[in-house]
Amino acid sequence: MGVTIHYQLSSDATGVRQARQLVAQLRQHALDVPFQQVDDVIELMGNECNFQQYDDQYPHRWLLIQARQLVPDTREVEHR
Repeated sequence: MGVTIHYQLSSDATGVRQARQLVAQLRQHALDVPFQQVDDVIELMGNECNFQQYDDQYPHRWLLIQARQLVPDTREVEHR
């Protein structure tokens, strides 16, 4: 039997630079505690976020499935 922990985060970050800094800070905090593993940060944009284009072996597919409703790409709205 395993345990799954889900987090919901919010921020006042208003731009890409602030969001990247916040993610870097969160990752550093994770590295400072005794987690067994903390992976590198990845950044995917546009069609790279479409989980349906990847097979089951793609290492970030489950991340994309989980994030698909939570991480809108505002740049797509800006270019319409």
